Amino acid sequence: MADLRKKQKGFSLVEICIVCFILIILLVPIFTLLSRGSSGTVRNRNEILAQQYASNVIAYCNAMKYDDEFLKVENGQKTKEIKKLEITGIENQENINIELPKELGETASKTITITDFDKKDDWPFSYKLVTVKVVWLQPGETKARELTMTGMVTKQ
Repeated sequence: MADLRKKQKGFSLVEICIVCFILIILLVPIFTLLSRGSSGTVRNRNEILAQQYASNVIAYCNAMKYDDEFLKVENGQKTKEIKKLEITGIENQENINIELPKELGETASKTITITDFDKKDDWPFSYKLVTVKVVWLQPGETKARELTMTGMVTKQ
């Protein structure tokens, strides 16, 4: 019977623990690399969402009447920081609510600046510049990220 025990081969608990420790050491850099890759993907997604939001606001402003109440400018420039944007000046449309995507987080904010350029002798058109600025805090970062987009609304 003693001979049977000596011929049986297997791994001891110490050997299994050493192999597990070596695997952990090898796998930690791989998991770190994967998590950094996913944070880059989230950053790109948030930038795309902010860009789509700003583009939508500018597109809706282009769809409004030039003299709409929302686009009226006093003293040369009007700046608003708004939480909920309701656009009502689009013909044949009901009120449209444009909100920041929830993925940008609770601290995200937007500013819309409308600048009016009157018709001048050397320029035959009246137009307004609509600038949309979106600011948000990326998860895991301390510095806020921002995106600014400008579009032009012309009088037809």
